[in-house]
Amino acid sequence: MDQKKRLLKVTEKQKKVLVEYIKTKPQLSSGRFTQDFSQKDSEQLWEDLTNTLNSMGGAIKPWQSWRKCWQDIRSRTKVKMGKIKKHQNKTGGGPPIPPEDNLTSTEEDVYSIIKEVSVEGHTVEESMVSFDFNSYTTNMLSETLNSQIDVQDGSNENNQSLDTEPNLERLQTKIP
Repeated sequence: MDQKKRLLKVTEKQKKVLVEYIKTKPQLSSGRFTQDFSQKDSEQLWEDLTNTLNSMGGAIKPWQSWRKCWQDIRSRTKVKMGKIKKHQNKTGGGPPIPPEDNLTSTEEDVYSIIKEVSVEGHTVEESMVSFDFNSYTTNMLSETLNSQIDVQDGSNENNQSLDTEPNLERLQTKIP
């Protein structure tokens, strides 16, 4: 009999209570632990929620399975919302979204918990870069040509610095 109860599906009422509870305890949604919220605290909250959900009728599960159930609901909502967003961003209109692809009220609550960023990703604006090809400077060119260049050559045993004087006539070209 116990095995038969485990095979029961999670009811909509259980899903609703699960989502409402996680709305009130956002630490459970993130799965991250801090100084104020430890793994032990998390397990205790999941145990409390499990007692409530198991007493409602429908599926009876240990707290780890209810946590997995929440992860599955959250994942399916992300996928469904991603499909809706993709459909909305198409050009040319097209047929309306089929009713079975719309979010249920429970999924809308889940979407409000998980935030848009987890569905759409971060929107980062690109920075503007402009190039002005009409202006130019030659200061760096002249500084480079008049500098000393250290040449280390096997034939120069003392590794002395050599002054190089480039052929300026060849380098002086007019830029239109």
